[in-house]
Amino acid sequence: MLRIADIKRLAKTYEIHGEEGEVRGFRLTIDGEKAGELVVKLQRKERTLWIQLLMVEQRYRRRGYGTELLRLAEKVASDARLSRIALRPYSLDRFHIQDSELRSWYTSRGYTLSARTMYRDVEERGEGVIA
Repeated sequence: MLRIADIKRLAKTYEIHGEEGEVRGFRLTIDGEKAGELVVKLQRKERTLWIQLLMVEQRYRRRGYGTELLRLAEKVASDARLSRIALRPYSLDRFHIQDSELRSWYTSRGYTLSARTMYRDVEERGEGVIA
């Protein structure tokens, strides 16, 4: 089992509080180089965490880093006691990844597509633990 505290290459880069929610950004760094990024918006009234951006640089793809970032989003939602995670799966790199591939990737990780949005209920996890 992987613990967030053990992942030294993940760092929160910013946190912004506003009327509509709280935005947090995280960067995944490998050998001093940006390998990926995660931006989430916590909407406490709706009890939903929106994944605004989850991206892995092309040279670091297919190594599990996207899954690592997704698990971090799930941990943030769980720690904030939110009940749902939502996202709109659109590729920012359509030359290499099609929207349909993204939808399949999220579906294989327990997300359900409804219209243009994918959802997953938040599971209770142990403190600081990524399953």
